[in-house]
Amino acid sequence: MQDIDWKQVAAQLRKPENEDGLATAARMEQNNGGMISETIKVLALQSHDTILELGFGNGAHVKQIMATGEVQYTGVDISPTMVTLATNINKAYIDAGTVNFAVTDGLSLPYRDNSFAKIFTVNTLYFWEQPLAYASEIYRVLQPGGKFCLCFADAAFMEKLPFVQYGFTLYTLQQATGLLTQAGFVNITPQFQHEELISPGAPNTVERDYIILHASK
Repeated sequence: MQDIDWKQVAAQLRKPENEDGLATAARMEQNNGGMISETIKVLALQSHDTILELGFGNGAHVKQIMATGEVQYTGVDISPTMVTLATNINKAYIDAGTVNFAVTDGLSLPYRDNSFAKIFTVNTLYFWEQPLAYASEIYRVLQPGGKFCLCFADAAFMEKLPFVQYGFTLYTLQQATGLLTQAGFVNITPQFQHEELISPGAPNTVERDYIILHASK
């Protein structure tokens, strides 16, 4: 464990790149899988929903979304490596015209106002460079009456991890709720979840409490 470069681990979690990024994506699929699955459930997807995900990793979970019915999914990520990987994994959906992945800058969203019925993101909040501006962008592209789900682990859990000192911004429930309120979201409601997982640097399983904030426009 002493040989682990935690700064490099943090950099790859923020923006997986190259061969190391592929390995990071595989670990994220395992460790974030429960959070992603529960967030998708909270979204309560319906047929013909237009969906936007911010930071999709390798995109292996997209099949869970597409199994809900005739929906249209768009995923954005700051990592070209992840876009390429997710494109390869979901080629059949892309060929069918129901899934699209794009590289974005993590600061703005290249979509028209009121474009999506449902938007969600899992474990990306820590990396938002301009949190209020980005939350406002999410609000802008969400349809009136649409739902946004923000899934993250509370600061009390995150601060125990050895890599978060390198470029992570941690949030309490109150801080995350305040951010969404400032951006214009309403009906902001937390859903609390608990799980066990394997985390880098931990010899055994880790108990993780996390929050799914769901809000509307």
